Amino acid sequence: MAGKNPKQDEMCKLTCKGEPFNASKLGAAMKGTTPYEEIDFSQSSLTSDNLIVVLDICRRSPRLRILKLFKNQLEDRGAEGLAEMIRQKPDLEELHLSHNSITAAGARAIVEASDAVRPDRMSPLWIRLEYNHVADPDDVFENLKLDYSVCKRENEVRCNVRYCCNRAKVHLPHFNLQRAMFVPRSEQREQAMQRQAAAVPTRTIAKPGNVGWSAKPNGGYAPSHVEAAPDLETLFKGQVCKDSSRASIVLDTNGYRRIMPQQLSRVDSSSSQFICSLCHFVMIRPIITRCSHLFCETCFKEWVVGQV
Repeated sequence: MAGKNPKQDEMCKLTCKGEPFNASKLGAAMKGTTPYEEIDFSQSSLTSDNLIVVLDICRRSPRLRILKLFKNQLEDRGAEGLAEMIRQKPDLEELHLSHNSITAAGARAIVEASDAVRPDRMSPLWIRLEYNHVADPDDVFENLKLDYSVCKRENEVRCNVRYCCNRAKVHLPHFNLQRAMFVPRSEQREQAMQRQAAAVPTRTIAKPGNVGWSAKPNGGYAPSHVEAAPDLETLFKGQVCKDSSRASIVLDTNGYRRIMPQQLSRVDSSSSQFICSLCHFVMIRPIITRCSHLFCETCFKEWVVGQV
């Protein structure tokens, strides 16, 4: 596609996916009314500044149903422009905005416009906003739910792109998956190795009297002048902690306790079946695919979403 004009097929689509944005190559799309039902500028290095050109094409496309802008560089300023466009397009069916830089403020502006213009008893507007920069997405969604008609598609059987079992006006699938929550797998492994190599802190245990006792990593206790035990969650969060009586504690980037392969009582070929090949920890809530592979449920769902 590089260096060529955008594709326009018999399905009335304007496709510029994967190409650096260049308005001079849009040709007829820049003039008059356009027939497009789907416009795709995903993976086009699109910013909030040149989004203005795309929005102008959208406004001149009365049959527009699907707009794909995922994996770009859109921010809240671009989200505000999208909200204005949505108010002029009550028939829009899908809006794909994952893997951008939109925050909670931009997400609220888009949902507010969608809720205001969407007629009752109409199919919900399907909005993909995962992997943006929305902090505390669960709290943000609950606040949106108080003010607007939204659904995060918890029922994946009855809720789909064209229907909501809760009769909501807006669908926000996978909204809880945001960039601030995740670290690349390679970086997670590197951080885990660094934490293991770091000095191991001692665990302070309060005993009666004015003298406390600290558990040594190699077993036994040593006296210390501590009258109360510290908050262990604060002390050990994000670290690997060892003592003689229990396996090491490893917290992943989401704050969940995980078990590493080295911590298994027997490490051999038979134990490898319990290791998730995506996160490289011992599996939690394992699921099996049709090809008989096992993964952590959360890891597999994140991987699937990341392929969109």
